[in-house]
Amino acid sequence: MKLKIFISKTLVILMLASLSKANAGAAAMQVGAQAPMQASSLTPNLQSAFGQQVGSSTVNFGFTAGSVWAETADYTADYYYNTLSFNYTQQQTERFSWQANWQYQYSGNNHLDTITIWFHDAFGFDQNGRDQVAKHQNRILAKEYGVEIVDFDGQTINNAFTLSGQYQLWQTPHHALSLQAAIYYNYVPSGEFKKSNFEQAVQVNYSYQYQQHSINTMLGVSYRDDSEVFAGLNYSHTAYAFAVGYNYALSQHHSLAIEYKFFSGASDGDTDLAENANEVVIGYRYQNQPWQFEVVSIENIRNMDNSTDIAFAINASYTF
Repeated sequence: MKLKIFISKTLVILMLASLSKANAGAAAMQVGAQAPMQASSLTPNLQSAFGQQVGSSTVNFGFTAGSVWAETADYTADYYYNTLSFNYTQQQTERFSWQANWQYQYSGNNHLDTITIWFHDAFGFDQNGRDQVAKHQNRILAKEYGVEIVDFDGQTINNAFTLSGQYQLWQTPHHALSLQAAIYYNYVPSGEFKKSNFEQAVQVNYSYQYQQHSINTMLGVSYRDDSEVFAGLNYSHTAYAFAVGYNYALSQHHSLAIEYKFFSGASDGDTDLAENANEVVIGYRYQNQPWQFEVVSIENIRNMDNSTDIAFAINASYTF
């Protein structure tokens, strides 16, 4: 009898451990929205609906370097940004996990113009006029709104804190469905990007995994206060987000991912900022428990004047 109990417990532990490892490899890339307005507010993000082993916790450190280029009749934006992020996730019970995130974004010359032009040429993307202006500029101009921000290198753009909780509604070895709610506070005390906004969001996550294949999907909505972007141009009160991603495990340690993210227009004005943002994420992950490392590229598609032109990210995670 004791031998049967021991064997049963061992099988359960092995099953949970293998499921935890599979979930970690099949998780979405650890990067959020890169469109400037969506990145400056609470925007639901793609992630796995699977829970981890009870009591486990994961710490993630990330760095993203991006280049913004937009030139329309209403505004011009040409600058670099860098984002530092720290994320802590705790699987509190079998069904409930919580997550704390801090994200700090500042303007800094990361010399991406040359790489961006080369990348667009290599993959056949339209330069959208980027190759016709001087490189490494730092400016945001919107004459209609009286905005002229130049030479803001080193200034803080975002300083955001997010606390969220996720509840597993349904989970099997192959399927998972979860509900997530988040609160967010972004506070920049001074400078050209001075702001203070408190926001909330909910999202539904569904994930599927089988052998080396996994799919993550997300549908979410966020509520924002009526804070101004520019004089006379406000954030939309509500914004919607949808994302889907596919992961393929090349081996036990290596996997590739491609993701598509859709964000509704963040502004209630008539400019391109009110248009939907579309981003494609391509990533590589190396996993060797308890460590994970990611290298990610994020590319703006469709509307070229309301999102980051291109961004690159690296992430490192450690699971206790």
